[in-house]
Amino acid sequence: MTREEFISNGVAWHGSAVGWQSAIAHALDIDTRTIRRAVKDGPSDKLARALLALLGDGAPVRVPAEWICGDGSDGREYLVHLISPRFACLILTEEEYGAFEYQSDGDYQVDSQWLCAFHWMDRRPDNLSQWMERAADALEEF
Repeated sequence: MTREEFISNGVAWHGSAVGWQSAIAHALDIDTRTIRRAVKDGPSDKLARALLALLGDGAPVRVPAEWICGDGSDGREYLVHLISPRFACLILTEEEYGAFEYQSDGDYQVDSQWLCAFHWMDRRPDNLSQWMERAADALEEF
């Protein structure tokens, strides 16, 4: 099981991207540091089997949302990816982006909007262009 599969399965088992690491550690009666190491480096075979045992034979009943799009407390619009690799980014119009002082090479244009000011909560993936395409697809769904 890859680290991404471990995270996705853990979140799905818990039903939320919030608090899943502690919940799994408690359910498996192990230290939360073991879960954090698995999130960082991938799970051991023993830990992967234990998580699969928690899931049982079938898929989890409730799979959490993967994307959230909405207004932040600052009145700006954001796109948030809730499953590894977790990140939040600002959504700007072309006009707003032109005046945005924190432009970077990692910004991504989706039609007449820009995804920018990325905050990575997990390790930034090597296949960044694939994730930007997924973010663009998600944004079009909202």
